[in-house]
Amino acid sequence: MKIFRTRLRSIAGLLVAAAVFDPAYAQGVPGQLLTATQLNDALRTASIQSGAINGATIGSARPASGKFTSLAASASNPSLLFNFGGVGESDRALQAILREQKISVIAFGADPTGTRPSATAIQNAINYACASPSQKTVYEPPGTYLWDHNVTINCPAVKLIGSGGGGYNDNAPKINATTINRWVGPRGGTALTIAPSGDQKTEDNSVMGIFWDGNNSRGGIAVNLISARYGTYDIRAAHWATAFVQTDISPAATENSDVTGNIFYNISGYQTLPTDGSVLITHSAYDHNACWNHFFLIQAVYFNSPGIVLNGDDSERFDVINLYNAKDGTAKGLVLNGSNTSPYANTRHNTFYLVGTGGSQHGNQGGVYSQGVDASGKPLAYPAVGNNIVWYDAENSQAMPTVDPGSTLWWSEDNAPAGMRQFYFTKSPPGYVQVDNSGKITQAGQITIPAGATSGSFTFPTYQGNRTAGFPHAVVSVQATPTTAAVPFWVSATNKAVTITSGSPHTALTFSFKVEGY
Repeated sequence: MKIFRTRLRSIAGLLVAAAVFDPAYAQGVPGQLLTATQLNDALRTASIQSGAINGATIGSARPASGKFTSLAASASNPSLLFNFGGVGESDRALQAILREQKISVIAFGADPTGTRPSATAIQNAINYACASPSQKTVYEPPGTYLWDHNVTINCPAVKLIGSGGGGYNDNAPKINATTINRWVGPRGGTALTIAPSGDQKTEDNSVMGIFWDGNNSRGGIAVNLISARYGTYDIRAAHWATAFVQTDISPAATENSDVTGNIFYNISGYQTLPTDGSVLITHSAYDHNACWNHFFLIQAVYFNSPGIVLNGDDSERFDVINLYNAKDGTAKGLVLNGSNTSPYANTRHNTFYLVGTGGSQHGNQGGVYSQGVDASGKPLAYPAVGNNIVWYDAENSQAMPTVDPGSTLWWSEDNAPAGMRQFYFTKSPPGYVQVDNSGKITQAGQITIPAGATSGSFTFPTYQGNRTAGFPHAVVSVQATPTTAAVPFWVSATNKAVTITSGSPHTALTFSFKVEGY
C-alpha cells in the first residue's frame, strides 16, 4: 500500500484534530509531536468505524466520542487494522512485531550478488543477534555470498538461516540452491564456527537453508561445531578439503564440553575431487566427546577420503547413511576409530539403522572399518567396541566390514532378525555367517566332492573380531545334506575345517553344510 505525502498530511491532520477533543491528554500546540499516550487516547475515543481518509475526517464524520476499533485504507482494496486495548498499546504492538523479525544480512552490508565479500557483514549481523534480547534469527536472502574469512557464532540461540540449500545433486558449476555461501578465503580455512566464548555455552543454535560451496577444495571445513549443544542443522555442501561438518571439543568449556543433543536433519553433497575430504569428521578429548546426537540422513558422494570418520563418539544415533563411492574411489565409507589415550576417545555404543557405502563401478567398494590395532599392528588400549549396524545394505557392491582383532562390530545384512550380532552372506562358498548375542558362530555353505575324489573340505576363515582362523574355542554341532543325489557320506569338523567323505563317486557331489561353535 502506497501512502503519498498528501495522505500523510491528511492522517496527521486527523490525529491532531482527534487529540484536541480530550483536554486531559491533548493540550497540544502547533508543531507539537504527540506522545504515545496522547495518540492512543485520541484514537481510542473516536467513534467512526471505517471510511475514506479525507483531511480531518474519516468518511463524512469527524471523530467525537466512542471507541475507534479499526481503520480501513483502500488502494486496490487492502485493509490495515489497528486494535487498541489500552493506553500505549500501539507502541507495544509495534515493538512486539519488530522483536519477531529476522535480521537480514543485507541490512548489515552483505552483497547477495557474489561481487564483493560478505563475511564481515554476516559476522556483524550475528554479533547484533547475540546482543539482542529477542532477535535471534540471522537471515541470508536469496543470492550468493562470498566468505573471505571465518565467521563465528559464540552465543546461545542464534540461528543462521538461508532461503534454500538446494538438492543432493547440487554440484559446481551447477548449483540450484537459492542461498549459496562460497568460500574465497585462505586455503584450508573454516567458514562457520559455532563455539563457546570462554566457558559460556553455545546451545540451541541452528544452521539451515544454505548451500556451502568449498570452491573446489579451497575451503577446509564448511561448519565446525565446537562443544555445541542442542542445536538443529541441515548442511548441504560440495568440495571442501577437510569435511562438510566437523565436531571438536573446546578446552575452555570446563563444566561439560561434549558436543551433545544436536539434531542433524541432513548432511549431503559431493566430495568427488581428488583434493576433497570427508562428509563428517568427529573428534574427542580426554574426557569429552560427541554423544547423544541424532543424524537423520547423511547422503553424499565421496572419493578418496573416508566418507564418515568417528573418533570417540558414544551412543549416537544414525538413521540412514547413504554414501556412494565415486568411480575408482579407494576410501572406506565409515571409519570407527579406537584410541590409545583415553577410554572416552574410542568409538563405542553407536547405532546405525541403515548403512550403504558402495559404488556400482566394481565390486568391493567402500565398506566399514572398525579399529582395534594401531598402524604397526599393535592392539589399541581402547578399541572401537559395541557398535551396531541394524541393516548393512548389500546393494551397490558394498564391501563387507573390516573388524580388527579386539574391536567389536555387530551388523546384519538386509535387516536380519534382532538378536544377531552379525549376519552376512558369503560367495565362496555360497552361504552365510551368523553370530548371535551369545557369541555363537554359525558357518553355512557348500562343499563339492569332485568326480573320482573321496572327500571335500572347507577351511574356516578368520571371523570378524577374532585373531586367528576358525572357531576360537570349540565346534558344538555339524550338519550336512547332499543336494545332488542321496548317497552315503560322513561329515566331521575341527576348529579349523569341515570335511565330508563319500567314497569315490563317478560324478561330482555337492553338499550343504552348517557348523556351529564358539
